Amino acid sequence: MATDAEPVPHAVTQGRTTATQMTFGSSRATQIIGDYYSEGHELRTKVSESMLAKLDATFVSPTGFEKAQRILARYSILFLSSPSGSGRRSFALRLLHVIGTAPVYEFSTSWEEPSVKRLSLGASRHYLLDLTYEDSISLGFIESLVRQRHNIEDLRSKLIVTLTPDQVSGLPGEATGLFTGVGQYDVAAFIKKQVAHAENGSHFVAPIDDDSFRDVLEDIARHERPVAQIHRLTAILTQPGSSALPLRDIRDQYFDWRDYITENLANQQEGSAYQRALLIAGAFFDRSASDVFMVAANMLIKELSLTFPATGLLDGPEIGVILSQIDADIANGIVSITGRRQGLDLAIIDRVWIQRPALRHHLLTWLSAVAAHAAIGPRSIARISQTLTHLATSHKSTEVLPILTTWVTSGPKTRRTEALKVLEHLSVHPDAGTPVRRTLYTWAKSASSSELMKAAAEICGGQLGEQMPVIALVRLRLLISTALTTKQTKNSQAVLTAARKSLQVLCLRTETRSRVLEMLNELATGDRFDEVAAFVFMAIAHPDEPDQVRCILEDATWDQLLTESWKKTVGLETYTSLAYRAAAQWRDWADHHYLDAIRVVQVIAPVVKPALKEDFVVQFLGLPSRASITTHMLWNWGDDSTRPPAEPGEGNGTTDTHDESSHDFAVNSDGATDESPSRTTG
Repeated sequence: MATDAEPVPHAVTQGRTTATQMTFGSSRATQIIGDYYSEGHELRTKVSESMLAKLDATFVSPTGFEKAQRILARYSILFLSSPSGSGRRSFALRLLHVIGTAPVYEFSTSWEEPSVKRLSLGASRHYLLDLTYEDSISLGFIESLVRQRHNIEDLRSKLIVTLTPDQVSGLPGEATGLFTGVGQYDVAAFIKKQVAHAENGSHFVAPIDDDSFRDVLEDIARHERPVAQIHRLTAILTQPGSSALPLRDIRDQYFDWRDYITENLANQQEGSAYQRALLIAGAFFDRSASDVFMVAANMLIKELSLTFPATGLLDGPEIGVILSQIDADIANGIVSITGRRQGLDLAIIDRVWIQRPALRHHLLTWLSAVAAHAAIGPRSIARISQTLTHLATSHKSTEVLPILTTWVTSGPKTRRTEALKVLEHLSVHPDAGTPVRRTLYTWAKSASSSELMKAAAEICGGQLGEQMPVIALVRLRLLISTALTTKQTKNSQAVLTAARKSLQVLCLRTETRSRVLEMLNELATGDRFDEVAAFVFMAIAHPDEPDQVRCILEDATWDQLLTESWKKTVGLETYTSLAYRAAAQWRDWADHHYLDAIRVVQVIAPVVKPALKEDFVVQFLGLPSRASITTHMLWNWGDDSTRPPAEPGEGNGTTDTHDESSHDFAVNSDGATDESPSRTTG
């Protein structure tokens, strides 16, 4: 799982043996978060140590692993071509991890089509580039990557490119020696490792060697997606209640109840289409209320242009008769087809999705219509969400994204909430994440839809921001820029509010706080401080509660960045009053002991002192009518030229009320920090 962005080297040296970073096809080798969407480089995120440690514990090397290791060691680049579900990603990450001690990174692409010029590599780094979701890969792109192998070698880096066999044909001769695939696994050993490290699975290791499992192991070994099948079996073995199931039931569940499903879905007798529609409705809405099941079944029958047996309210069969046709149970008004056959619902969904691709559009249209029906409540919406998530993660079905997009932009709040949950989960999924992150990028720059921009902002503050903070911040910056450049309407303000909240959530997290401040540092560098930079700064410096500020002030490393950003924000007319209002808020929090008064003054004194004679600043800061401890410190910080008039009874010989031992350094009027004892005035 990606958790950290790759640090960008400060020095970029062109030429061999001394290179520290390289952008293919370009002499300008930079990749910073602030310029991501203008520079057009693909983001690199670090693979977490926990992910690599899990691979160490559970990975079983297939045949061909040593061959791949030799190719990568010799040429520094490897093309790993195997079907989805064959374990390519685990294979690649494990290989990059064991071939050296360099950190491992994954590219997170957002390009319209693969381009070598958009790949930027650093020295002594190992990289994984997944091209699975690309519609087409040109031979020119492959040839360009092959030609870069010497440059990659000079960087002392490694690159593995994963793709599927049907994406590339007619390879150039120079590239053929760099291609290999994932070989055969020791299936039993692989399953045992997976199950042994599952939370509830250690006692299932022994039955895997049972003769009744032999055909299961053989099926996995023959399957074109063996690793996906191993994970399926692991999930079955470790699901709640599995320990009480006979091995035969586990075996039948692994085979997706194929005998039962074949009997019911392949039946060509009269009325069988109606029966199959009932079974499909039961699978998609398993454990739903009986009225929901009947609504869904009736709508599916209409979608497929079938005929429901009933011709009137009293002419059709009772629900018990209908359910008996698909061996469904009903108890307390809840209909289920999995009471006697655990996992039958997903088995039917998978079977229909794979075996009847022409039916997919109708099924998605039907699910969308059911979700909009007045009789469908939150529980049923959640069930549809689970199904869409399953289709996206198990079958890489990006067809579900339009439904989720519709839920975001229209309909009741319940559907929007469910859509955001699904998208947030999918955004960090190893298989489904790439197209979802691309969708969020598109939404972030979609000025025509504030609802989509707002949704993207909210998702970036969730799991995506937590696990892939740099990717989330790229999208947040883009949508902030888009919202600020559009007409200041109520909708654009809602987008900015959502972005502000997400930035503050990331600021509160210890693991992601530095990423937000690093983005501010990029925005504040040089003369390019603009309204986007001011917005980001105010989100950081002007939260609703003091906790965020207190966390930031714990690290004095950021003091200069905060002070300089504050000065530049004050210089932007539209943000001047808000910036001083934030300074007043800091002072008030310090007055009430929510913040360390000394730390507050160290940051804000260079900002407000030059303007203390201005009436509008006095208005925001409450000076000179209010003489708090922070006010005294602020007045006495630096020279006397900007000190407000003394209050009655306050002479120039007044001594600071804080203890000299309470701090070791002071901030000059120009913002610099000196190591000196606390001072008295006068």
